[in-house]
Amino acid sequence: MKILSFDTSGDFCSVVISQDQKILSMQSDKIKWGHAAALHPLMMSCLHACDLQLSDMDCFAVNTGPGGFTGIRVGVAAAKGLGIASQKPVVGLDGFSVLYEGVINQVKTSKIMLVLESRRPEKFVKIISRQGDVVKEPFSALPTQMASYIDAETSVFGNCTLENIKSDYVEIDIALFPQLAHQRISKDKLDPITPLYIRDPDVSLPKR
Repeated sequence: MKILSFDTSGDFCSVVISQDQKILSMQSDKIKWGHAAALHPLMMSCLHACDLQLSDMDCFAVNTGPGGFTGIRVGVAAAKGLGIASQKPVVGLDGFSVLYEGVINQVKTSKIMLVLESRRPEKFVKIISRQGDVVKEPFSALPTQMASYIDAETSVFGNCTLENIKSDYVEIDIALFPQLAHQRISKDKLDPITPLYIRDPDVSLPKR
């Protein structure tokens, strides 16, 4: 199975093409803004690198958030469009699931606090057990507020710096997307993809 996966949720625009979970091509550009303009050229570059076409893909996978609102919308819209145009399945992978997969082999404690960058003082947080069960659903919190959820049985991992909290820094790894997407397809977990927003967007209504 050939899968095209991409992530536009944060400060990177990343694309990976895989076949049967083996990575054929992978590229990532560090950009804070402009994911809409960067995504398509990056896809085409990856496809060219492994001599494939979009029509050769059997599935598409995308990071559904949380993260930057615009980036998430860009990624989800692109994935939906590719799925509709090709009549191929689309898998949504939230950032917490990818982060969990990347750190689970390092975890010795019974609970894991996963923290994702929000570009605001409040970060996106989810607490799960080592087995992957939800302890606390995703929420937004300041590091000082997170501290009340941390005990001796909680390890903290995230892609941001947390003041006064002992944590391990880890980025969301696009190389894990093919494995996770394949698992979802094998288990027939193909729910309609929707963005994972934890807080309201930074917009204000126009004054009349």
